[in-house]
Amino acid sequence: MVVKNFVQASTENKQITKLTSKNEIGIEAPSKEQVNEVLEIKEQDASKNLSRSHRIQTAEGWKREQLRRRLEKRKV
Repeated sequence: MVVKNFVQASTENKQITKLTSKNEIGIEAPSKEQVNEVLEIKEQDASKNLSRSHRIQTAEGWKREQLRRRLEKRKV
């Protein structure tokens, strides 16, 4: 899963680099800092999902995860 997200992020980074080099669309391209910030956020989300799936491995973890999801739904 982390590898998939890394490949997706690197692919998106390549697409952004292409846009910044060509700049055909007439819109100012994002700065490197903005790109890195977005990629960092995506990496954090990927690690959060990985730890969540790791918790589900046990029966207790599965029950806790279901309870946590129900409580999240009530908050929203």
